Amino acid sequence: MDEKPNPSVSDKESGSVLIPDETLLYNAHVDVSGIDEKKLIRKVDLALIPWLSLLYLLSFLDRSSIGNAKLYNLEGDLGITDKQYLLSLTVFFLM
Repeated sequence: MDEKPNPSVSDKESGSVLIPDETLLYNAHVDVSGIDEKKLIRKVDLALIPWLSLLYLLSFLDRSSIGNAKLYNLEGDLGITDKQYLLSLTVFFLM
């Protein structure tokens, strides 16, 4: 029986991990050894955090607005029952 080496077994001489087949690697031809991880994470954070903060703010405003709308006869204007309102509120908060 022909056994393949375990990819988690390290080579003691070179300190590298043995990979039995290069097709297992995704983008094996890309060298990422020179990338500074802290700079990359900071760049991703600076791109994402402002947008996520804006979406969170809009979500908060929507949630408070739907509560205020119930106080001002939302159910009567839309012609829905209490159960329908609570169901829509549940779906709204999950999204």
